[in-house]
Amino acid sequence: MIDMLKSLKDSPYKSLQTSNVNIEKMSIFEVFIRMFVDEVLFIEKRGLKSGYQRIQSNEAVFKGKLKVSDHIKYNFAHKERSFVEYDEFNTDRPENRLIKTTLLYLYRVSQSSKNRVDIKNLLNSFSEVSESTDITGDFNKYVPDRNMKDYTTALMWCKVFLLGKSFSAFSGSEVAFALLFPMETLFESYVAQKLRKYLNPKDFTVSAQDRSFHLFDYPRQFLMKPDIVVKRKRDGAVFVLDTKWKLLSQAKANYGISQADMYQMYAYQKKYQAQNITLLYPVTDTLNTDRHIPFQSNDGVLVTARFVDLFNLPLSFSLITEKMKADE
Repeated sequence: MIDMLKSLKDSPYKSLQTSNVNIEKMSIFEVFIRMFVDEVLFIEKRGLKSGYQRIQSNEAVFKGKLKVSDHIKYNFAHKERSFVEYDEFNTDRPENRLIKTTLLYLYRVSQSSKNRVDIKNLLNSFSEVSESTDITGDFNKYVPDRNMKDYTTALMWCKVFLLGKSFSAFSGSEVAFALLFPMETLFESYVAQKLRKYLNPKDFTVSAQDRSFHLFDYPRQFLMKPDIVVKRKRDGAVFVLDTKWKLLSQAKANYGISQADMYQMYAYQKKYQAQNITLLYPVTDTLNTDRHIPFQSNDGVLVTARFVDLFNLPLSFSLITEKMKADE
């Protein structure tokens, strides 16, 4: 799972720094902590945002405006003091309080020495920020805008950690969309990345989410985006692969392959003039995945269902690419 997460490019997981952290030895919870820490390190590097905070206090020096009722209450015997209200520009704003509170919590629960060291160092940068005493209230005060763009992902992680809920509790909210990911997207990204490493770049080009064709040319509409397009350089042969995060089964009609998917594959073959089209599914116990499942029409369209064993990618790729490498 961690290896798959690192293949994602356009998600919060892109912030997961692996060069100086051995995340393979971390639990998934520690990996999530690591991701939050990396987000806060980025914020610290750019500088904590400041804002005007409304402060009410009993001061020896008069500033702002006098709070008459409180002044009478607290200073009846202290004429030298004034109970005042004023605005102060500092870093003790709701967003920073939430981040500091999260850092304090994670410092207590983390078992990773690397995470704890980085959290402790970060807390030094938040020394002038107070701990949140009203987490829900501080979240309600946060107004996302262009100025606070750097804080967006970190504050979503704060919601996950501070509210003590599972990710599923945020289903349908901005948290789920920003922090979670469709497994189909993860499967597609991972297969594309590994396939690029498996096929020699001198002989093949591998394009993910290819945008070469539209379904109609006049007008040019309905963009086609097959998951993976492989082109063999020596003769220009094209192979289209589409990943599907579904479990096929012998007990299901057409093994569980949807009719809509087959219509899509048929259109890909016609537009790309592909040598063949391959549907890639994860390995399942409910079907003999040592073999492929071909579907061929009289007009030359061949769609093949094959299976990817995430624990044995070389074997899976050797079967998937056998026609690509034919006659090399």
